[in-house]
Amino acid sequence: LQQGIYLQALQIRSGLLARFGGEANLELARDHLTTLLSLQDTDGSDIALQETPWRESLKVRERLGDFEGARGAALTLVDLVDSRPAVRLEAMLYLAATTEPSEQQQRLEQAQRLAEAIGPRALATVAYQSGMIALDQKRFEQALGDFDRSLVHLDEEGRRGTARYRRAECMLGLGRTTDAREALEQLLEDDPSHLASHLSLGELLLASDQIDAALDHFQ
Repeated sequence: LQQGIYLQALQIRSGLLARFGGEANLELARDHLTTLLSLQDTDGSDIALQETPWRESLKVRERLGDFEGARGAALTLVDLVDSRPAVRLEAMLYLAATTEPSEQQQRLEQAQRLAEAIGPRALATVAYQSGMIALDQKRFEQALGDFDRSLVHLDEEGRRGTARYRRAECMLGLGRTTDAREALEQLLEDDPSHLASHLSLGELLLASDQIDAALDHFQ
């Protein structure tokens, strides 16, 4: 009983520290999770075979800038027998986003195969991540197509708004200024608080000497 309470306390306290944020709290959360992963559960099984502490460790290490440690946690989640498919997919996409360009396609194809077994929303998430990678590499045409595919089933509000905004970025990269402006205006009609869109639209208006309209968006 005491061992079970101790294990729960480590996990709960690491979660609270991560939520508080700040480098000192995140470092302590990382240490708690490292300790937790070195122990055995009350049934004698290794906690290192459980999904949750590895997933939390990935997030904490990424926030600390320990990308090698975060990737190690992601690799463990991909290989962990008891990882849920959605969590395994999340880890695969993290690896795709943080690996060398020569390995990214392989990681994305691996994620695509898993997403096909999960369903449409998972496929939308893969398309979104593929678009983010292509946009970062200035492959605007491919990125635009990826974001279009992601929006068919992407229902997470924040990520959906980001996908729409990134579509406008792709259009700008392709020289389609009018289309980009229309996309930003439509996004702001649906979400007037989307600050990045206000900034981008203000810059477009400023470039066409529409000073007053630009100032409204900057304000």
